[in-house]
Amino acid sequence: MSKQSEPAASGWQPAQPGEQRSPCPALNSLANGGDIPRSGIATRAQLVSAMVNRLGVSTALADKLAKAALEQFGKPGEGSEPVLHLQDLCQHGKLEHDASLTRQDAHAGDNAKVDPALIEQLLSLSKNGQTLTLDDLATAHQVRMQQSAQGGHQVPSKAGFVGTVEASLLYNVLSRGPQGISLADAREFLLHERVPEGLSGRGISIGQVAANAITIAIKGNLPLCESARRAKDALKK
Repeated sequence: MSKQSEPAASGWQPAQPGEQRSPCPALNSLANGGDIPRSGIATRAQLVSAMVNRLGVSTALADKLAKAALEQFGKPGEGSEPVLHLQDLCQHGKLEHDASLTRQDAHAGDNAKVDPALIEQLLSLSKNGQTLTLDDLATAHQVRMQQSAQGGHQVPSKAGFVGTVEASLLYNVLSRGPQGISLADAREFLLHERVPEGLSGRGISIGQVAANAITIAIKGNLPLCESARRAKDALKK
């Protein structure tokens, strides 16, 4: 049996030599958990099933995300069925982008591996010291946009758009109620790339992600919003 068609295996383990990973904590977590092949090579059906059953994403949203990735990065697999190689997502300027909450910019460092310092920066922006809310994520996204622009670097507008969508996905996947994302869940998912237990069965929709992405964009960019002010203060430290 080839690695791309291997069955999912239970139990978390970090990537082993020869296994592919990406700049995406969610896909890496699914591979580390055996929810998609640990090789890091997955079909559309495997990606959709894992996102639905492990991350609680609706079938429609999971299929849209898998389709978008395969349209850009798909390669022929067994029987010419397209497969996604996770390492291909490291290509800068496609889905990978500047101002990531968890990775350095491609022009400044390693855009593939998680940066623990950026994780700690994100967690430190929790206003209550216990959870990450939409306000906190708006602040964090704006901080990273400004950090990326330092030294005169031109941050593409696409990076801002994709960043807000990713922050919204993060919130929708990990939040367990109106209080937001627990810092423990955020650290487990983003730093250790392991899916916290109890996230399945919620049917997160495209509309929910879009609405929260708009909220994050507004709160982070309007000077009168607290999130925008907090970002400016954080950058002064």
